Amino acid sequence: MTECDPKCYLNELKPIWCPGCGDYGFLSALARTFSELKIPNHKLFVATGIGCSSRVVGYLKTYGINGIHGRALPISQGAKLAAESLGLDLTVLAIGGDGDLFSIGTEHLPHAVRRNVDIACIMLDNQVYAMTKGQTSPTTPYKEDILTSHSLNPPVDPLLDMLTFGTGFLAQGLATNVPHLVGILKAAITYKGFSFVNVQSQCVSFQEGDWISHLKQNCCYLKEGEIIELPNGEKWLHDPGNKDLARKLVEVALKERPYYGIIYRAPEREGYLERIRKINQS
Repeated sequence: MTECDPKCYLNELKPIWCPGCGDYGFLSALARTFSELKIPNHKLFVATGIGCSSRVVGYLKTYGINGIHGRALPISQGAKLAAESLGLDLTVLAIGGDGDLFSIGTEHLPHAVRRNVDIACIMLDNQVYAMTKGQTSPTTPYKEDILTSHSLNPPVDPLLDMLTFGTGFLAQGLATNVPHLVGILKAAITYKGFSFVNVQSQCVSFQEGDWISHLKQNCCYLKEGEIIELPNGEKWLHDPGNKDLARKLVEVALKERPYYGIIYRAPEREGYLERIRKINQS
């Protein structure tokens, strides 16, 4: 293998996800992202929680930790702050599922955004607790007919929540579209500050069978400078720096029209460590 070959970022362990699971596509995209960014293995740290998606770290040839459920964010922030305080160049990612990040660990999200520690937070959203055999998660789709609905409550909206918290970088991708996902992950990792990427991932065991097909058939891919037509007929030129447009995009229900690409990218701003340094120097 040549230097920075994607396979160089994968260890000898064979993934044990169900055949057809979207996490295979994400793992491939992640390795390709590291390869294209040419990040040395020893300068990568990945923190995960618990769940099918959190197995990702076990298949990577990088530094990492399979933490406890919902705690990937505090672990990753600690690793990044410690590395920067020592003058070490370390690329840090926090990876978790929809239950991991938006149920058990949801209280960490707004504070990670306001601290703006330079990490990429990636959520693999399959709308179900898959590893524990199919319980409803915070993002499980909701049907008005309670007799046919898997969930008694409407789902949370991760993209709208993250935009409301004030995240500077917000994007969404599809695990089955690896080339497109690589572009999103590269942009998120190189963004100087906290970034959040929602990845729609397929669960072949517990997800409704036509859900991923629905997403593929009804999605819209965002390209900067190109026209977007919203479901209400409004037309906009896509500008990731336009927060008003970003809010309109995230307010569209996923079951109506999923948008894939960079939804919002704010100018980079100083984070927690920079502010601490200013205090110490004063």
